[in-house]
Amino acid sequence: MKQKDVEEIDVNKAYFHFTETKNLPSIEQYGLKAQVGDASQLVDDKPRVCLSKGGKGILGIKDSFIRKFKETRICDIPEGYKKYFNITDFTSTKLIPPEVVYEGLQKRFEDETYLVVDAHEGEDFLKEEVHGMTSESDVKGKENHDISADKISKLITPEGSSSMDVIKYMYNRILENNPGKENLIKSTNPEIAQMLKYIKNKEKTMGKLKLDNTNSFGAAGYAMNWVHSPKSTFGGIFKNELAVLETGIMDFRFAQLGDVEDAYNILKNKLSKSGKNEFEDCMKYIAETVQEYFGDYSNVGSRLENYPDEDDVNIFSMERGKVSDLRGKNAAMCVERAMLSQNLLKYVAEKLPGLESYFKETGIEIQKEEGKTKTEAHAFNLVSYNGKYYIFDATIPKGTKDNLQPIVAEISKNVFTSMVESPREGYAVELEHISALTGKKMHYTLDYKAKSKYDSRLARKKY
Repeated sequence: MKQKDVEEIDVNKAYFHFTETKNLPSIEQYGLKAQVGDASQLVDDKPRVCLSKGGKGILGIKDSFIRKFKETRICDIPEGYKKYFNITDFTSTKLIPPEVVYEGLQKRFEDETYLVVDAHEGEDFLKEEVHGMTSESDVKGKENHDISADKISKLITPEGSSSMDVIKYMYNRILENNPGKENLIKSTNPEIAQMLKYIKNKEKTMGKLKLDNTNSFGAAGYAMNWVHSPKSTFGGIFKNELAVLETGIMDFRFAQLGDVEDAYNILKNKLSKSGKNEFEDCMKYIAETVQEYFGDYSNVGSRLENYPDEDDVNIFSMERGKVSDLRGKNAAMCVERAMLSQNLLKYVAEKLPGLESYFKETGIEIQKEEGKTKTEAHAFNLVSYNGKYYIFDATIPKGTKDNLQPIVAEISKNVFTSMVESPREGYAVELEHISALTGKKMHYTLDYKAKSKYDSRLARKKY
């Protein structure tokens, strides 16, 4: 297919059309066929080729796209878009949460390509079918009118060729060409501005994942008990082990890890695409996988929805109490995240011979201000590899809102061994470092004496 560099065309006068990248071979041969696309079903459109004019038109149509999805119920997500959303129950009548919209559409936009179309008024579209409040963002082609392949080229930008790359390029171009008008541009494209800000913050926090103690370590934990054995460390692969998890209001439910094959597939895909199997890369991909699988941080409301009242918790456990049920529901807390991390670490160990990992649940004391401390339960993982020892924590610490802030913090062998072998009376690990989020000095104490208040136990009961 012919290509056109965005910097070598008159963007303001050009017409654009986006499509899934997988459609390019067919379009190159047969052109663009008039049809009702998946997204067009949301507005009950007719068979046609839809276009946008200029960079403002591209931003206008994508802004309306994002807004429309934020106004859409989960059960109304178009079939062709469902694969991009980390949602397990597509029968829900609730609106799609904004952060789920951003992440889902980011994946979709990365799976799309923009085309430059040599379209002409009267021939390919009618003047009365040009719409858009501040731009010609919605240029509806003639009903049942196809556009031939010789009028189509693939758009290339310095950022790349996906729709996501085009959106970023056009948005930044408009900002650069209109100094002092940032607020006006953001108000004109509010949904894109919010989505790009969300993506930037997410990439910023993920980019700060490193092998030291400089990243913020927080306690996003809650009370949790295992049953039977008085150890707070588990070095195996979670299969049928049974956990007792708090719903958020001191109400407990049994749960097993469940079927997390999708999480394995997410991780496999990341490893395959990057081709990098170094320790640092694997740790980063595991943290990303856990976040993509579960979604953002939990609140009491979302947790209660996924752990409803049951008269018989054992029946609940066998029939519905699976951590995997929390996929994409923004309801997972540190225990579930550490359980999944443990299994993903075991998978990565096949690529990094000698890597050992443990699930760890213990007390954590946080001192964020002089003289003020708070103690909670917290679950995380311990990892050893190539003669070095680490705390791996995939949980979102409190105070970071929806941003993932995982850590891989190196610790001494003595500390690692003591934590693995706990409970051990009178021993604790203290971490003091600068928060990557606030710039403030943070002081945390991991208390793994397994006090009765934070007693952790492991069940190996099989069903």
